[in-house]
Amino acid sequence: MSDFRDILGLGKHEPGAAPARRPKPSVQKPEGMSREVFALLHNDGDSMHAPAVPLVPTTAPPDGFKEKEHRLIGWEWRPFENAARTDALRLRHWKKNNDKNTTYTFARFNKTVRILSYSDSEYATVLQHATWTKEETDALFEKCRQFDLRWPVIHDRLPGSRSMEELKERYYEACRSLLQARLSAAAEGSGAATVLAEHPLATFQFDSAHEVARKREFERLYERSAEEAAEEARRLEQAKALEARLRGQRKALKPGGKAATLQALKASLSASGLGAGDDLALGGLPSLAGLMEARSAEIGREIPRSAEMWSSPSLAGKR
Repeated sequence: MSDFRDILGLGKHEPGAAPARRPKPSVQKPEGMSREVFALLHNDGDSMHAPAVPLVPTTAPPDGFKEKEHRLIGWEWRPFENAARTDALRLRHWKKNNDKNTTYTFARFNKTVRILSYSDSEYATVLQHATWTKEETDALFEKCRQFDLRWPVIHDRLPGSRSMEELKERYYEACRSLLQARLSAAAEGSGAATVLAEHPLATFQFDSAHEVARKREFERLYERSAEEAAEEARRLEQAKALEARLRGQRKALKPGGKAATLQALKASLSASGLGAGDDLALGGLPSLAGLMEARSAEIGREIPRSAEMWSSPSLAGKR
């Protein structure tokens, strides 16, 4: 390598000296411009890599690049009217200044029950009752309209000693009679007749006796003690075990199966700690002996009928 440099007159090579490099032109990023945008608009290369040609003019504005200002949304203390109210009460609440809607947003949730109305002629024709006067019926319908069929509140606000079941029975009976009378008077096939026929109260009948029995049974279950609840649960478990064993016995008692005796089943129940099964009859459940004897009697009645059928003259030749 040294001979080659001597021939060309380059002198000796000094390993410590590095060739001088031309300084790169440095361009400062304008204030306010993001680094990504500046990298797209300018290339810090040498003369062989010319700056990229911008697609838009890159002249910075006099004030420099600034972030876009967003309009702040404020709140205002505005008056409003609730469309669900009928007293024209004006209240105030906070609302965004860009919301120009003047209606109350939650007024759409005010759902009311449509209570039927009747005239004096309709009451005299179809709504008369032996134990209810027109004034009492009018007061009942007015309270139903005021409290949206909330029967505990209606029963509390109505004067008198009538029970809640009597109030319900009178209301639903009057609605059904009124709808049926209007349906019979409407033209057949018309829109009014269709609406009346599809009304849910047109065929609904309130059973006051069933409602009283249901509430009485619920009160009995609610007022029972812990010992009574545990005893009832124990008897239900015994009944389930007995039913499972009886199903197995019924399968065994079928013709062609191996029949087990009643004494064997009682012994199996006694070994399981359920007793002989007779104590279940005290709790309203059939006893084991009664079920087994009834099944044996049914099988005994089926066998003679089958024997008589095969011994008939019409089937004697077919055998």
